[in-house]
Amino acid sequence: HDGLSPRAFPDLMALVGDSVDDIPGVPGIGAKGGVALIRAHGTLEGALRAAAAADAATAAPPKRRATKKAAAAQTESQDGARRPRAAASVERPRTRAALLGSAAVACLAKQLLLIDTRCALPRALSAQL
Repeated sequence: HDGLSPRAFPDLMALVGDSVDDIPGVPGIGAKGGVALIRAHGTLEGALRAAAAADAATAAPPKRRATKKAAAAQTESQDGARRPRAAASVERPRTRAALLGSAAVACLAKQLLLIDTRCALPRALSAQL
């Protein structure tokens, strides 16, 4: 997926979800946003730590909400063209809330996606062949 290492696959799938394997994922996080989060923070746990830190940093008293006109002006560049919506970032309140609200499910999903190669076998596999 978009240049991510194979080791990042369980983190990405835990964020994005997978309907075939019945992995729920984090609501509102798609493939593009999941890749952006993994690239920015390295792992699911890194994204969750960053979301918690950003949430704590924004716990200050709420500022006055910007009007729709002011918010629209902020999304326009110097030449007046609208900028494309940014991929998921823990700075976005919706993304942060989704990550923090689904942290336990996402961590469980990652555990389910990992293949444990440290299990003991009763005897050598070559003896069974």
